[in-house]
Amino acid sequence: MDSPIRILIVDASPARRAGLEAVLTCAEELEPVGSAAGAGTALRMAPGLRPDVVLIDVGLDGALALSRALRTLPRSPRVVFRAPSASPKLAVPIVVAGGDGLIDSAAPGDELAEALRSVHHGVRVLPAGSPELARHGDPADRERERHAMQMAIEASHRANDGRLYSLRRLERGFSDAA
Repeated sequence: MDSPIRILIVDASPARRAGLEAVLTCAEELEPVGSAAGAGTALRMAPGLRPDVVLIDVGLDGALALSRALRTLPRSPRVVFRAPSASPKLAVPIVVAGGDGLIDSAAPGDELAEALRSVHHGVRVLPAGSPELARHGDPADRERERHAMQMAIEASHRANDGRLYSLRRLERGFSDAA
């Protein structure tokens, strides 16, 4: 058997985190390696835990900024978002933020597990009806995307224009709720 797919769960609700951990622990090929209540905590944990996939609640403060920040890590994990209503119109902002998948929060555990496995293997998982750009982006361009995102972050820091305020706060170790 191959190594299990390492999952970091990021959700503000302790009950949802525990429930997701229980579901994923029972799923074949998946191993929850940690959970975080906030974006800042997740960003600090990720380098040490080395998750293959980070599962993020889209409603979490700083969720999209966290996805962008995870793309800058040397060993950038894949990112899957959970949303109460995983509608196609969420697909583009999620993909632009570096997300690889979007699944409805009400999806059964086996569907969630299959989405995580698919994303780990480079398949973008988005709701039916998602815009063409979001569905057919090339997942093989992760290194180029990571480099481009790092350059954008550095340019933003130099310009001090505030557009990536949340990301800078995350880099300093603060959650958006602080």
